Amino acid sequence: MTKTQEILEIVRTKLNGATDYKIAQVLDIPRQRISEYANGKQQADSYTCAKIAEILERDPLEIIAQVEAEAARTEKKRKYWRSFFSGLRQAPHVVALCGILGITGHVWQDGAGAGETSHNVY
Repeated sequence: MTKTQEILEIVRTKLNGATDYKIAQVLDIPRQRISEYANGKQQADSYTCAKIAEILERDPLEIIAQVEAEAARTEKKRKYWRSFFSGLRQAPHVVALCGILGITGHVWQDGAGAGETSHNVY
């Protein structure tokens, strides 16, 4: 089963067993495209991946990276997309941490004088 097929089945489940026609309507793509995805004849394009991500409440880049990793023709490109996807999993934690530190008025020790707050944005 291809990654596009797996993701399509997750969408079908999320939409309570929706038909290909209903999924195509929700994704704003031709119904024939759903058949091509389901039969493994075509992979989802970036637009479709982004629409799927909305339905699944996930980062669009996560879905795109998963599909691209599978479709990549070279191991180098597969590794790139896999590492890209792995990095996305960690990114929200880094962003959240930076946000928390920024909100709490943390004093950075990056050359600011004693008692001065540095306003660097990371």
